[in-house]
Amino acid sequence: MIIIDDSGSTKNNWCLFENKGVTEYFSAHGINPFFRNTVDIANELLTDFMPKTVTEIRQVHFCGARTINPKKGEAK
Repeated sequence: MIIIDDSGSTKNNWCLFENKGVTEYFSAHGINPFFRNTVDIANELLTDFMPKTVTEIRQVHFCGARTINPKKGEAK
């Protein structure tokens, strides 16, 4: 599964891809990594928003607010 996210501070749009193309779209409230850490974001997504049909995530592509700061943009 590949996940693509377009996120701002107030809304967050997700698209899930499998080998055969788009499998699902869903939305959630915004995620701004400038103010939150990776663990906090991942826990919220996995418990509150991610469809239960997602079993394996191979890649995540995140385009969002305030990810220009190199220190905040580093994966941990």
